[in-house]
Amino acid sequence: MISILTSEDAQLIDKKTIDSGHNSEEDLINNAGRSIAQFILDNIEDPFNKNFKILAGPGNNGNDAIVAHYYLIKYKVKSTLILLRNKSNGWVLKKYNIPKHTIKQYRRFKINKSNWYIDGIFGLGLNKEISGIYQEAIEQLRKTKKVISIDIPSGINSNNGKSISKSVKSNYTLAMGNPKIGHYFNDGLNSTGKLIILDIGLAKDINLNNKFNLIELSDVQGLYPSINKNVHKYIKGHVVSIAGSKGYTGAAILACISALKVGAGVIKVIVPDSLNHIFENVLLECITYPIDDQGKGFFSLKNKNELISLTRNKDALLFGPGLAASQNNIWMSKVLSNVDIPVVLDASGFSPIYSKQIEISQLPKKCILTPHLGEFSKIFEINLKSFYLNPMETIKSIIPKLEKRILIVKGPVIIIITSKGQIFFVNNGNNLLATSGSGDVLAGILTGLIAQGINLDTASILGSYLHGLISQIYEKDINKYGMIASDLIKLLPSAISKLVNVP
Repeated sequence: MISILTSEDAQLIDKKTIDSGHNSEEDLINNAGRSIAQFILDNIEDPFNKNFKILAGPGNNGNDAIVAHYYLIKYKVKSTLILLRNKSNGWVLKKYNIPKHTIKQYRRFKINKSNWYIDGIFGLGLNKEISGIYQEAIEQLRKTKKVISIDIPSGINSNNGKSISKSVKSNYTLAMGNPKIGHYFNDGLNSTGKLIILDIGLAKDINLNNKFNLIELSDVQGLYPSINKNVHKYIKGHVVSIAGSKGYTGAAILACISALKVGAGVIKVIVPDSLNHIFENVLLECITYPIDDQGKGFFSLKNKNELISLTRNKDALLFGPGLAASQNNIWMSKVLSNVDIPVVLDASGFSPIYSKQIEISQLPKKCILTPHLGEFSKIFEINLKSFYLNPMETIKSIIPKLEKRILIVKGPVIIIITSKGQIFFVNNGNNLLATSGSGDVLAGILTGLIAQGINLDTASILGSYLHGLISQIYEKDINKYGMIASDLIKLLPSAISKLVNVP
């Protein structure tokens, strides 16, 4: 697990590292420059037969770039240092004995597509419009894919990922010590490219005002339930599902199969009677329990007591995927406010919150809400423009409203708020997950994990990571295109094995 920093946090860590004597400012810059050069040697194919153009702007980002150039020259790599402004970089240029013929002042240039360009123009502190030679240099770098940015692509606001004006689009971004908030939102998502974290010797265990953490593979290995020989299906967990309606049976089916596939022992699927034949034909390993729907294909207030009764003594409830939100849904609020088992709430299950028929405080205490960003904005009445402008302050403002319930916000990056108010990012998925039914699969995975006795916080982290890991497996072993939700279910055992079978 690694902390994700705001620009203010990054500055604080730098200061405390220097003040503590752990490393001086000169040490940090030297470590950064050397690490950048080493990354190039290790990761760029045939680096000794490539040309590298290093653009150094003002400030420590530019200093890192200058030192990277120094080490590349030392390692006999063809590198040219292009200074956009040298007044603030004077001490670095004096300290490092860089051959003068390898240094040039910035002039308008054209991109040579065979060259690699190192973007050290702007760092984390950028907060104003870019103009002049800086804007001109960024526009040129946008014409090539062979760009390595230092800490964050120039032109990106490190606290929200928005472009200040135009921004560099990088092949790699080398983050110094920690990832930054701006890597995960808005333009930062597309501009960052492959994010690499470099250890430059920053002090550890510094108490930060913000606690945002990125979940890594090592954090979830060992979390999946261990195999117990003395087991039967009810020990592995009994799930009850209230999901699916006319026209939306697929959502419930995907979620229920996912819950089984992730390890739940028994799934009881409560279905409208007129749709029972559909579920029975597909859900061969589940128990269907049809209740009277007067042939309408959806539940109603008349079913309330029976639905509540059928949830009792079960291990987890899946509620929402494929329910008919367009019908009178007061029955949903009545059921949700009377359930006393853990709940995964998804999709149309949010509709009584939208319509003010139920408050979040009336939901079961053990509840995971899994909205995508559009649903998130409706649940908490948040303007998405405000969210994108200041994502982390918006997320933090939600914590008191949850009253220890868990929130998983689905998007290009998954954001989790735990019952303890911790904020985690899960960023191991890819754009293959942007397909109908993907969220239903996640809801099923979460429900199946909870039913096996995993606490809700752990299930949220493990389930979200598993979901993303499947997309990685599909992209690596099958294709970068064409994945559908049912493919996620097929590959779920392979993803589980990667977390269980640790070398």
